[in-house]
Amino acid sequence: MPDGDFSRGTERRAGTPKRRGRAGCGSCALPFVIGAFLLIFFGGSYLGSPEADVEVSPYAAVGEIDGEPVVIAAYGYSGGRGMFQLLLEPMFQKRLAALDPHSGQERWDIRLNEELVSDMRVLAAGGGMVYVATDEGLYIRDLADGSSVAEPDQIAGLEGYVADQGNYDYDPELQLIVTMDEAGGLWTIPLGESSATPAGEDVTERWVHALAGSTMVDFSSPPTSRSAQVSPTALLTSAETATGAQTSSLRLSVGDQETPLGEETFFDPVIVLDSTRSIAPISADDLQDLCFFDDLYCEFTDGSYELAEGVSRADLPVMPSSTAYAAGSRNGFVILQHRGSSSGSEHLVSTVDLATGAIIDTVEIGGSGVGAGAGGGDHIVAPVDDLGGAGSVLIIDADGTISEIPVGEKGFFGTVL
Repeated sequence: MPDGDFSRGTERRAGTPKRRGRAGCGSCALPFVIGAFLLIFFGGSYLGSPEADVEVSPYAAVGEIDGEPVVIAAYGYSGGRGMFQLLLEPMFQKRLAALDPHSGQERWDIRLNEELVSDMRVLAAGGGMVYVATDEGLYIRDLADGSSVAEPDQIAGLEGYVADQGNYDYDPELQLIVTMDEAGGLWTIPLGESSATPAGEDVTERWVHALAGSTMVDFSSPPTSRSAQVSPTALLTSAETATGAQTSSLRLSVGDQETPLGEETFFDPVIVLDSTRSIAPISADDLQDLCFFDDLYCEFTDGSYELAEGVSRADLPVMPSSTAYAAGSRNGFVILQHRGSSSGSEHLVSTVDLATGAIIDTVEIGGSGVGAGAGGGDHIVAPVDDLGGAGSVLIIDADGTISEIPVGEKGFFGTVL
């Protein structure tokens, strides 16, 4: 190249490849490759994983949001489905959900805690509040959206709270949450409020013995019985059709008179009980329970408790009766849990007319039974006792027809469907 001639620039060295402009972008495909891998990894793990286990508490409640009824159900959610949920969601969750009884759609679904072993009971829903007894204590949530109103250790006025769900209950007549502190004193929280005050003498007499004994109750088992009150004077029982028979029929007792209720027979029937505890004077059977926890009124003679000298039945405190009311009885029917055959695994729930004994409706359930009936009027709810797999709640309308809505269904990201 001549000296001073720079018009053509520096010449390329021999053997050096000639540079070319970019015709494409190999690194641009990297995000798509990574995205495809993540989709296959997380999506495949989701599709290949079993559903998470949902265990619904046997105790639910019916409340109102904006004038519309909602079912309040507590449930345990464990396992998660797919790697995304396992990585970002706690393995074990205790949750609370509000569901539309007509469509089954969740109005809200929130996590209460992440305890592995913790039973829960929805005590009541009303006055804009939801009250849930757990083994950590009492949770109070806003009925509108499930947001926290008070945690177990944050309830105003309550001193020495006890972390045991047996220390909390609901008095439907007085519309009070009742709890016992660690010193044995009773406190009450009016429905719709979140502050506790010391209980009066009337509440103490009604509840002190019931709460003292409730710590021995297994609240995780569905409350059913072979006998239940259907009115203050009428008792419904299921009895074998003959000695040793595999079928039972229903019988109605009023005073000393017992009559069959209809002609229907059932395999292993039990009556679903109302979850609201009826307050009634104690019976002879209850006397044994009362004296076991408090011998102030009793003396132990010949293997059983009797009233102490100078004590009359009028002196005894009032406590919840051991005979509960049948769920649905105020609507003119009862709810039975029974099997489809003597040896089959088919579990059924039926509503039976109290006037005629005729079956109103029957559904097959996936679980082994149902929990307590709650609510009244237009809707009664009964959680299905299903140990593993999907959870659900039965909705029994005022005419006795039964439908089922799911509880705890989650999508890919662990969010509520």
